[in-house]
Amino acid sequence: MKVYCGKNKGREAYKRPYKDGRPAKFRAFPPSKNDQPNEKPFETIEELALFLLKNSTWKTLVKETGETDRQVGDTIVIEGKIELAQLVT
Repeated sequence: MKVYCGKNKGREAYKRPYKDGRPAKFRAFPPSKNDQPNEKPFETIEELALFLLKNSTWKTLVKETGETDRQVGDTIVIEGKIELAQLVT
């Protein structure tokens, strides 16, 4: 499964570590805020993808391999299989 920026397929969602030493997680942010108190963290890319499908106005962190800058993707594309039952619940 891949979650990436629709404007640049090379910019994929990634697990970002926390400054306080907690393990890295995929993160989703509401449309108006992209800071830590408002985020929703996920362990797996599948969990992130499912959440973004159900909450289409939310964004996620994306970056290209080797990039140091990070962007919050406005146009998110999801490639992969998600079971219909997961979307209904």
